[in-house]
Amino acid sequence: MPQSNKPVKGIEPILPRPEIALKDMAYAPGIKVSSDMDLVYFSAITAYPVEVDPWNAGNFKLPADMDSQNKMLAENIDKMLKAAGITWQHVIMMVRYSSEDGGGNYIQPKLGDWRPCSTTLRVSDTGVPGAKVLYEITAVAPRKT
Repeated sequence: MPQSNKPVKGIEPILPRPEIALKDMAYAPGIKVSSDMDLVYFSAITAYPVEVDPWNAGNFKLPADMDSQNKMLAENIDKMLKAAGITWQHVIMMVRYSSEDGGGNYIQPKLGDWRPCSTTLRVSDTGVPGAKVLYEITAVAPRKT
């Protein structure tokens, strides 16, 4: 469930036609960010817990099915956003790398009416052992003065 459906001050979607609501689009075609926001980058988020090194995972076993990986990945993004003190409505760009189709969509419900810019790429390998899906996220946070 999204933490808020209110627009975040300092983030403005760029829409091609004013009669089309952002919530009715699959993603924002563009987003303008004011100068009083800081960029926050999250790299290579997978279903692995962020504290687990995928190349030396110890006892942790990544599930093989895409649905479980998508669910765990969304939970990991949740944790990282909370750690940064921001919400899903602060996300301005998501790049999804996927080595196979399928699995549930656990991210869309978290966005509520907000639609960040988004790109999905089909890859032969995410580069992370066992990970079938990987996200790179760009978000913004109000600048602290």
